[in-house]
Amino acid sequence: MPVINTTAPASDEIEVSIFGPGVGECIVFHAGLDEWYIVDSCLNPDTKQPIALEYLQQLGVDYKTQVKGIFITHFHSDHVMGIAKLIEECVSSELFFSHALAELPAFMLACMHLESTSAISTPLSKTFAEFAKCIATLKAHNRPFSRVNAGRTIFNKTNPLVRKLICLSPSNVSVEMANAKLASLNDPASKLMPGISQCTTENLNAIAIHLSLGDVSVLLGSDLEEHHGNAEVGWSAVISGGYYESNEIPKSHVFKVPHHGSITGHHDQVWSDLLESKPVSVLTTYSCQHRLKTDPLTPELPN
Repeated sequence: MPVINTTAPASDEIEVSIFGPGVGECIVFHAGLDEWYIVDSCLNPDTKQPIALEYLQQLGVDYKTQVKGIFITHFHSDHVMGIAKLIEECVSSELFFSHALAELPAFMLACMHLESTSAISTPLSKTFAEFAKCIATLKAHNRPFSRVNAGRTIFNKTNPLVRKLICLSPSNVSVEMANAKLASLNDPASKLMPGISQCTTENLNAIAIHLSLGDVSVLLGSDLEEHHGNAEVGWSAVISGGYYESNEIPKSHVFKVPHHGSITGHHDQVWSDLLESKPVSVLTTYSCQHRLKTDPLTPELPN
């Protein structure tokens, strides 16, 4: 693993650190005034501990008081491993997750179902088990959580620093599509795995985030994808939703490329309309036996 820069940012500086150790993704960012946020989670392959906690410890950050929010952009195993420990350790943080997941009662049932069994060997079932731990931790400590959808402003502050954090997805239509899939199950209690699998493999309900501090802006693309030209979901919905105009969101200087660089997360207008010319663009790799979709003939990645 590369040597980590352990110089903490100044109070008026924005810092975004992106970790992707082959399989997994985590983003840690400083939003000014010693306030930190964590987006998704992955494990250090050497220590098997959440990489966000190790990084903040190396910076000397008191993550128990200074981490103000944790985002679960979507429930895929490469984005949530270790997230329950983050929630447990970062006691001053609020949990934010996609409105689509909050509206899926069968997802909660799946967690409880799988928590009571030993069948946690697949990536999908491990994801459910991790979510079950999150819910248990929140309930045990009476911790807050928030449902996120497109246009949700997390903070908008002007004193003493001008800084803003707004979520650009999921769209209402994406949420409705996810709900409709589960509602179509005849017996959710006995068919949890197929229903949840369908809903969580699309990335349509992933949370894309725009962060600005002073004159610097960052767009974190999560794994948000397009969906067969449907203008009401994915990046098309971000482009057409009017969030940038209505919220006076500036173009971004830094871009976390969505879905590990897969073509399914690409939209031409993201680059022309939402980003400055030649932005700093970073992506995390996905190193497994499956290939990401890079052209129409390449099989779709299963998560």
